Amino acid sequence: MIEKSIFSENILKILDSFFADGRCPHAVLIDGASEAEREALSHLTARMIVCENKDRTPCGECEHCRKAKDGVHPDIITIKKPDDKKRFVKDDVNVLLDTVDKRKTKEWLDNLEQALAGENLDVLIVSHMEPDHSASIEALVQRYPALKIVGNEKTFQMLSQFFDMDIEDRKIVVKDGEEKEFGTHKFKFIFAPMVHWPEVMVVYEETEKVLFAADAFGKFGALDTD
Repeated sequence: MIEKSIFSENILKILDSFFADGRCPHAVLIDGASEAEREALSHLTARMIVCENKDRTPCGECEHCRKAKDGVHPDIITIKKPDDKKRFVKDDVNVLLDTVDKRKTKEWLDNLEQALAGENLDVLIVSHMEPDHSASIEALVQRYPALKIVGNEKTFQMLSQFFDMDIEDRKIVVKDGEEKEFGTHKFKFIFAPMVHWPEVMVVYEETEKVLFAADAFGKFGALDTD
């Protein structure tokens, strides 16, 4: 039986029963718990699967448990909710990934200015044109007149429909699979049409190995308000 933790007895019994016959389910849907409880339960389930211990209690000592604890197990990948601050790449060339909904434009611009610490914003990469990603582009352009905008052909077709502003001299048009270097960082652009709109692309920053996934892996609402 799994040792007691922050989980209710009922949850532990259900989880324990999954592995009672030596098998595990293809998928487990965790609902109705707090964010912290869901994350901890997910990690516990993963450790139960990879642990060399056969009595269904993660031993914490085998190689698999140690790697899981250190966050380096190759079969356990944790996807956390995005942090707005991590969409900003500070470098010799300062790069921003997407903007925000217009209801948060002023607060967001103030936060951005604080992050820049007196420096200029050089490049905006537009991965998605839904308003929660793009609604503050015009305000950003007005704040930073020398700003360059990176997007694909469909991005700029939609931009001209969303905003009445001349961006012709700002455009950097990228193709699927193309790479661009800004400062010491290299960005690779991978088209992902219909996630959720036809212009969507995900951006992989190769220097620090960060994937900016547009609307993939997302959800409606904040994770910590469920």
